[in-house]
Amino acid sequence: MGVPGMPMTSNIFEHFCDSRDEASVAAAEHIAARLEGLAEPGGICISATVHEQVRNTASVGYVDLGDQSVKNIPDLVHVYRVDLHGEPTQTQAVASA
Repeated sequence: MGVPGMPMTSNIFEHFCDSRDEASVAAAEHIAARLEGLAEPGGICISATVHEQVRNTASVGYVDLGDQSVKNIPDLVHVYRVDLHGEPTQTQAVASA
């Protein structure tokens, strides 16, 4: 759902973990929330793990945002922005400033 007039963001993060490992589940949920924060309004960000699994199956392009530092996660997270108007399976890198 959403609030009328308010753009939505979305994220997808996949993390394989043992269902008994609550710390791993919590970390995965935390990273997913941080990916949502990196997405532009109306946009979608995915982790490198998800990108590896869907890059040749989804009819969208991807923009490689590189390794991102996210709050309360010690390791960098490699992030891709889904480009709904890009060439299918094309991945492009963001130009460095």
